[in-house]
Amino acid sequence: MQRVGIFLLCFSPLFLGAQDFLRGDADRDGRVLVTDAIYHLLASFGADVRLRCEDAADSNDDGRLDLSDVVTTLSFLFTDAPELPFPGAFARGPDPSCDALGCADRPRSAPAIVLSEIHYNPAGADERLEFIELHNRTGVDLDLRGHRISGGVRFSFVEETVVPAGGYFLVVKEPGLAGWRRLDLKAGPYTGFLANGGERIRLLDGDCELESLRYADSFPWPNGADGYGPSLERVDVESPAEDPHSWRASSAPVVGPWGGTPGAPNASAGTPTHPLLAASRATPEHPRSPDAVTVELGLDVPAAAIESATVRWQRVSGAVTDPQTLGMELGDNGLDWAWFSATIPPGPSSTLVRYNFRVELADGSAVLLPHTAESPPVLSYFVEDGETVSRLPILWLFARRASGLTENRRLFAGAVIREPGAEAPQVLDGVDLRSSRGGLTLKFLKGAEYRGDRSVKIVPERGGGGSGTRAPHMEQLGFELWRDLGGLAPWARWFRVVENGDASRQSQRVLIEHINERFFALNGVDPDGDLYKLDHYNGFVPDKKTHRETGNESYRQLLRALASDDLEATVDLDSVRSYSVISELLDNWDGFHQNYYFYHDLTPGGRWRVIPWDLDQVFGCVTFPITFPLDGRGTCVSRAADRRIFSEPYHRRADLDALYRDALRGEIDAGGGFSEETVLGKIDAVESLLLEDLELLEAQLEAGRGARRAQILDACRAIRSYVERRVPFLRGVLE
Repeated sequence: MQRVGIFLLCFSPLFLGAQDFLRGDADRDGRVLVTDAIYHLLASFGADVRLRCEDAADSNDDGRLDLSDVVTTLSFLFTDAPELPFPGAFARGPDPSCDALGCADRPRSAPAIVLSEIHYNPAGADERLEFIELHNRTGVDLDLRGHRISGGVRFSFVEETVVPAGGYFLVVKEPGLAGWRRLDLKAGPYTGFLANGGERIRLLDGDCELESLRYADSFPWPNGADGYGPSLERVDVESPAEDPHSWRASSAPVVGPWGGTPGAPNASAGTPTHPLLAASRATPEHPRSPDAVTVELGLDVPAAAIESATVRWQRVSGAVTDPQTLGMELGDNGLDWAWFSATIPPGPSSTLVRYNFRVELADGSAVLLPHTAESPPVLSYFVEDGETVSRLPILWLFARRASGLTENRRLFAGAVIREPGAEAPQVLDGVDLRSSRGGLTLKFLKGAEYRGDRSVKIVPERGGGGSGTRAPHMEQLGFELWRDLGGLAPWARWFRVVENGDASRQSQRVLIEHINERFFALNGVDPDGDLYKLDHYNGFVPDKKTHRETGNESYRQLLRALASDDLEATVDLDSVRSYSVISELLDNWDGFHQNYYFYHDLTPGGRWRVIPWDLDQVFGCVTFPITFPLDGRGTCVSRAADRRIFSEPYHRRADLDALYRDALRGEIDAGGGFSEETVLGKIDAVESLLLEDLELLEAQLEAGRGARRAQILDACRAIRSYVERRVPFLRGVLE
């Protein structure tokens, strides 16, 4: 059967790429004819003919250009020889073979197997959910045998591993994880790790590098894939892998800890690679209610590439207004960027204004900026006239809601904080605000933290738990004293909280720093250690918060070391002594058998440390015995049957227990950190601060808050009475 004059008449768009080629199409005219064999001969024998695509001229796909390619082409056209190796004469595509041949007219073409998706920082920092996805972008099945991934992650395909035409294949950290069992096309485990801050990934076929990229967690790389749930998805497999324009955070819904589209087409595929949001600003940066605000947009493409741009905006306070749209005018900022501006009209005070941009491109496509899966997916400014006067830091909280500005109606919250005496507030939009045990959890975005912290707990004004309405006061003063006494503990501060911009919904609430990697980094401790939490909510089984993929082996090693009394090499003795001393001073009876974190510093010579949590039941038992850390027996409460992981082995040793008693004496002596004059002075200062702030709040609301005033006085009175009796009791016991 002769096939002279075969033309490419139709093909599947799934496998068509503008930079791909036909096998045997030596003259690059989009068809395979006898003229291609003649063209190849002319180029081979010195005629003034140049092969623009050596890959296309390599008809037999042996990685060499010689007369055998001409023979293969002619045999295909004039005999019943098999179809040319993919991509053959009937379907254009990429070369699945890794050789030295290329195409001068498509020097940056993508290979047949490409890096398609990377999940380097799943929500909750669970490294077991990390993966690298490969995609076969051709119209034929391909074997991954001989391929390998190198860089921060290493994995080799040593057995036949077929990826179907157009299919996806995962290389995972933990293939036995329940969530991966539904996927047949997977392999692992890989060695190494995908660094959260950025990593080099190389895809090779033997020694031939197919693709390479170094992703990052900062612009111009998408930040939405950096711990917020989405993966990093490639939006165009023909765009260079190393170019950040080729990648976006996945717009697929995040379900629990699972994000992205593992083993399936990318949700963000088809998003235009250009432009990116290169610059933006709002003027004035901190507007008041009479001010119109000019917003500007800078795009990293020339103005000729843009058809038009609009700004879409909405006000957020007690209710969220419908999005409104304004056309933007093209301007000139002296750069080679397209630069647009528009003016948003004035709005009421205590209002958060969110906005984003829709850009229509000259090629007929459109893009929403910031991308809908970025964190945050909007830009924001806060309108405020200074009418909220407070002695405390002010926190405006805006509830977690869906925004009509985003295509997938993502849920996110807003926060604005103004410190006393500050000229302007700090706008922290796109935060995560959720209910948690004992209050709310507020998580900030990376690069937009409050005082460097990623997460805080917000305690209800009316309190709760075992100490009722006194609990917020006990927690705040307990943590403040703990830090003043030199212990490693989170900060706790009183704030004026305004809900959804509604002046009538104000309260005095305590914010407490959460214990996480940022906490350790801010306190001069290497943050890359093993962190556990122990409380009864988890059945008194330590809940590992970091490096979950390594399991609880470090905890088991700790228990073995403590059982053998190998304390010096295992535990930071100063940390345990400080924890026992301060717990004893505060009557932190609930913190020896539960309600604490413990942390293993993995740097050379690093040891275990203990950190307090949940100080809502302190300042209670005046006669709390100094032997409680050892035996758990007390006058007001007994926990003798419960396990005291750190304090019991420490206090069993007479030499260490003697140091603990000496430290107690030092803290209650005159001028000590827990002497009457020191602690009573702190109580008086906190009481005065809260009452003065309450007067300002009552004046603004033009209404009294007698119940809150009584709560402050009652809590401070109870704590003051405890200290006045506790210190003499301890002196008597320690004489």
